Amino acid sequence: MAGSVSYCASGGAPAWSELLDQAREQHIQLAPTYGMTETAAQVVTLKPQDFLAGNNSVGQALPHAKVTVYQDLGEVCAINQPGLITIQTNSLMWGYYGESSLLNSTALNPDRCFQTDDLGYFDQQGYLTIIGRNSQKIITGGENVFPGEIELAIQATNLVEDVCVVGLPDRHWGQVVAAVYVPKPFTSAALLNAKLQGQLSSYKLPKHWIEIPQIPRNPQGKINRPQLEEIAKSSL
Repeated sequence: MAGSVSYCASGGAPAWSELLDQAREQHIQLAPTYGMTETAAQVVTLKPQDFLAGNNSVGQALPHAKVTVYQDLGEVCAINQPGLITIQTNSLMWGYYGESSLLNSTALNPDRCFQTDDLGYFDQQGYLTIIGRNSQKIITGGENVFPGEIELAIQATNLVEDVCVVGLPDRHWGQVVAAVYVPKPFTSAALLNAKLQGQLSSYKLPKHWIEIPQIPRNPQGKINRPQLEEIAKSSL
């Protein structure tokens, strides 16, 4: 591979930490990216040298894009403070086909700033880390929990083949964290829970561990969350 391919780029969905570690071990020049169809692909990219140095973000904003993270009240987030990601770029779409006016798309504000459903934060050096989707945020006992953070922690145990974290209704807490996972041999919920103790705050620890043979995915390989949530609910 080293003799025929100079660089690789990844995008579309977060790569597993185990896969990224394998790429580093083999000194693969990988450039993780962040973008979407609405922005004509990537607006943030991590340089391969930063990736090989151990940086796990998706990189810094590219010159043609302005990427900002906002709080719920519309104020710009501080360094390392999670918020909703918005994008301004000349490559931004005019709108969604079928809307009454492409120039007045519901996805765009008057400044043609596209509000994504993605949550993330910038560090001091301007590197963006994605932590999940706003629509997938779990609110348990008044605390916000981002599934992506829990999934990364579970993946890092190297005890599962696949995992997805969802919120399930709970009479006392409103929602509770549930982890649906495909185990590796000799893995148990008790072992996973023990591994996460001390790594995550108590309210972030899964209250339910649901073992299944395969995580449902769509033809593009992305997790079918509505179907997975139904599986999780029916298993309790």
